[in-house]
Amino acid sequence: MKSVIANEKITAKNVRVVQGDSSKVMAIAEARNLAYSKEMDLIQVSDQDVPVVKIMDLNKYLYEQKQADKSNKKKQRETAVQVKEVQFAFSTQENDLQTKLKAAHKFIQEGKHVRVVMKMTGRARSNPDMIAANIAKMTQFVARIEESDFVQNVAVQGNNVTCTVKAK
Repeated sequence: MKSVIANEKITAKNVRVVQGDSSKVMAIAEARNLAYSKEMDLIQVSDQDVPVVKIMDLNKYLYEQKQADKSNKKKQRETAVQVKEVQFAFSTQENDLQTKLKAAHKFIQEGKHVRVVMKMTGRARSNPDMIAANIAKMTQFVARIEESDFVQNVAVQGNNVTCTVKAK
């Protein structure tokens, strides 16, 4: 939560005081006197050439800001896409690939993105023909995942061949 500038901490000479639907530009001393006469605080809500201030209770304002931040974080958590990872190697047998395929399909049905990682070991890392074979095997594996689209295409990243897929 950002820091709040209120009352004596406002340093501008003139401010725009917002009350309900109306706003009025006045000297800071006049705005403070108006706020104090109502037993409220003067809170800066926007920093512009002429700062915008509101007359309200500081504690109420802080509480509302805290609740708004909490709500925004909750919405962000709910809309964030989870990414699950499925790993295998070039030498992984067909039965094990079937298990990985089922797991990837399950994740996609749940609405999650799936990062598919094929580990390259030994000479496969430096031999261009074996790298091409790894990419081909990865492409075949991803093609077997039903109802999926690429988020990130098949690419070599270090010792891995990776891609990310999502539901269509």
